[in-house]
Amino acid sequence: MTNAGYISSETAEEFNDKKDHSLTAEENWSELPHLLLWMIMEHLDFVDNLRLAAVCHNWSFAFANCPKKLQSAGDTLPWVMYPRNSERSKLVFISVSKKEKYTIKLPNFFNGTKSIYSKQGWLLLQRRNGLRWFKDSLQRIKAERLPDSVFLYNPFTKTELEMPDIVKPKDPYAGSFSTFDGYPHYVVLLEYNDPTQITLQIAKPGDKAWVKYSYNGQSMPYSGFGGLHVLGVHVYCFSATGGMIIFNMRDQTWTELPDLASRFELSYMGEHEGEVVILQVRNLSSFRFFRLNNAQNAWEELNINEVKNLNWFLGRYTCFSAKSFGMKIYHLYGELEPNDRLFYLNDQSCGVDVIDMMDGNTQNLIPYVLPSTATWVHMA
Repeated sequence: MTNAGYISSETAEEFNDKKDHSLTAEENWSELPHLLLWMIMEHLDFVDNLRLAAVCHNWSFAFANCPKKLQSAGDTLPWVMYPRNSERSKLVFISVSKKEKYTIKLPNFFNGTKSIYSKQGWLLLQRRNGLRWFKDSLQRIKAERLPDSVFLYNPFTKTELEMPDIVKPKDPYAGSFSTFDGYPHYVVLLEYNDPTQITLQIAKPGDKAWVKYSYNGQSMPYSGFGGLHVLGVHVYCFSATGGMIIFNMRDQTWTELPDLASRFELSYMGEHEGEVVILQVRNLSSFRFFRLNNAQNAWEELNINEVKNLNWFLGRYTCFSAKSFGMKIYHLYGELEPNDRLFYLNDQSCGVDVIDMMDGNTQNLIPYVLPSTATWVHMA
């Protein structure tokens, strides 16, 4: 006879067996092999991967140590990223294909910090550190700009890689980096305030200083920034008029390609599977595609069939997609700055438009205004 509120010895044994079995099942579930977890992660997007990593300690550890090619979004399109106005230490990511929004805390991201490049889930961030006030020999008060801080951050793993400060920074400058096994390798900064000379600063994560290289032998002025990419040992500097200057980091030589002879008004440079590619647009109705033949240092025009299953990330404001969603161009729109041939946003606000390259129709993807600090980020 069992007293009320008690369990008989036989029932207790059964209960403990069930409890032990339940704990064993839970332990087995939380200790899935990392290889299996990586196979799952490979098919998830940015948000779902972060949710998976938050399930338990083992899954978080697996995520933080997964092959770097998996530490990115499975989404076929870049994401839109911008800092929250009310809390500058938080970033908002938007998937325009899935209409999902995700907010993530970034400890070093605050007012004055911006993303200047992104690749394979990594963000290259620049932070202005303000001014230093001092008195000169005549006791006059003067201001000197403090060095800018540059660092790399992976919002998937929350890994930060330090870079040297930029001493005596000169605006404007752009940034880019190459990757090796999914990690940032060579980081390159481009100064282009002087049309007769371009200056590159190159370093690797963990270096103590930048190495500077300058070039002023171009036959045509570097007329406006059009793009910067680093592939292997080559740095590709693209101008707004379609010219290209290539720097070989191994032998420290410069190669200049002529402007792309074209009626087209806008040129966007990107990289795709180790190749430099160009999209040219006129009046948002006529389009041409090119890729760089490195062996001949010449552009090859591509036909529609050669790009119909590709996605190109073309910079902070534009991307092209012909995979899964049809032949379309996505861009963050805003008022054009004077004398610029590319889309540069004003200081007000922007939105996301998609242009169908087949029928010419334009559609607004996000039904609310984004801050002008919004940029595309390459999370795949």
